[in-house]
Amino acid sequence: QALAAAISDNDGSINWQFVVSCARDAYNARFKPEQMNIFKQQNFMKGSSSTVLLVEQDAKNDHLIRLTAVGDSCCFAMRPDGVILKAFPISSEVDFAKDPYLVTCTDEGIRCLFDEQYKDLFWKTEMWDFSALKGCRLICATDAVSRWIEQNRANPSQIAGLVNFALRKKRKTEYSRRIQWLREHDGMPTDDSTVAVLSV
Repeated sequence: QALAAAISDNDGSINWQFVVSCARDAYNARFKPEQMNIFKQQNFMKGSSSTVLLVEQDAKNDHLIRLTAVGDSCCFAMRPDGVILKAFPISSEVDFAKDPYLVTCTDEGIRCLFDEQYKDLFWKTEMWDFSALKGCRLICATDAVSRWIEQNRANPSQIAGLVNFALRKKRKTEYSRRIQWLREHDGMPTDDSTVAVLSV
């Protein structure tokens, strides 16, 4: 939440080092370590971590979409029939077996995030052309849903069906029930299952 708030408060071109530092400070301000027991203090010192997935219209070419990511939250370009045309930053189910690089709120984690030696391991960027995606929906999803989508590329109607649940008027209850069913019967991991749908 702190990271999302820092991004939304940023005006113009994003200075990621500033945004991450603001998110770290906002997160730390929510807690009082001196009032914690030793076990909670140890967990607090390890810090919190998050993925990043940002989809924005390019400032110089308004027909282009700029995608920025850290971690394994993904953006998919999906046709109405559920066929996936593009995926970012992960486009293979195998890659979800690897531990993702994440944004963390520790000083060491932030240092690595922007260190010239390591930053290419963390930050992924890509440009998509609007003209090649007309009629598509952009599906932005956390790792559990993203992995399930990759597993079901051969069954596009399944993917379209899940997206339609997310778009219904009673989506809070119907989407949640669908996610629970997929966890119990279709191999979706029990983890955060957030989805945002954008029309192109």
